[in-house]
Amino acid sequence: MDVNIIQRQIAELKTKFEEIGLCTYYDEEYHLKIKNKDYDALVTFNTSDDNNFLLINVATESTFNDTISIEDIEKLISIKEDCEQDLFDSIVNYIFFNKKNQLFIDIISKLIMKNAQVMHEMIENNEINETENEVADSTVNRNQEISNYIIEFLNKELSDYGLRKFIKNKRYYISEDNEVAVLVMRSKRYDRGPYKYWYTFHKYQKDILDKYKSSYIILYFDDKDECILLEAEKLYTTLSKLGKTQNGDSIGWHLHIQEINGVYSIRIPYEGLLNI
Repeated sequence: MDVNIIQRQIAELKTKFEEIGLCTYYDEEYHLKIKNKDYDALVTFNTSDDNNFLLINVATESTFNDTISIEDIEKLISIKEDCEQDLFDSIVNYIFFNKKNQLFIDIISKLIMKNAQVMHEMIENNEINETENEVADSTVNRNQEISNYIIEFLNKELSDYGLRKFIKNKRYYISEDNEVAVLVMRSKRYDRGPYKYWYTFHKYQKDILDKYKSSYIILYFDDKDECILLEAEKLYTTLSKLGKTQNGDSIGWHLHIQEINGVYSIRIPYEGLLNI
């Protein structure tokens, strides 16, 4: 494998480690290592059978040469936003550092406890007796409220275009004259990390937006019925610097939005915050 490709993949890998909460550093002998608050491990590499991508070997005192692929890490990234932090940390510890039976039992226990907690909350809120139709109606009503809010917001913010109506098509809002497209991405609030909102912008979404004369992206905050309108071109300038998940031609860039005193910023790995 070409050395430049290796270096590029290692740089991408370090970003992915950061996505799952692992710090990377080089020891005195310039060996790459990963660590979190509980463990520390040595990382080495070998190439796959087709020589196109790296396989990661993680060595700790309790495990040695435990091979992990970049695809495995991408799967972890994909479940992170829907996983409780302590449970996610336990899974990371088990996969990368310590495969003791007790740690695996702890993971199962946390899953059982989480399931019991959800059931208890549903009973307390009288949700357990709701019919599927009632739940569906509630979701439809909520989505319609958000859609009305976004259309009103777009008509106000994009009034310079003389546009008074947007037609919703799934997650896109298209102007009547078919010249302006707006992609809406929603995120709930996350309080467990430095960033409060997390979105994934996909290549296929970019391909759709690029077909229109003007395109925008709305970052919607589920917890406060607020949003930020970004010109698509402005977001595009950051994509090469963001963490991403890739499977063949399918690419998803991860947008971490940090809020400080009402100011929102995109978190650029290794660079800092870009106000939006």
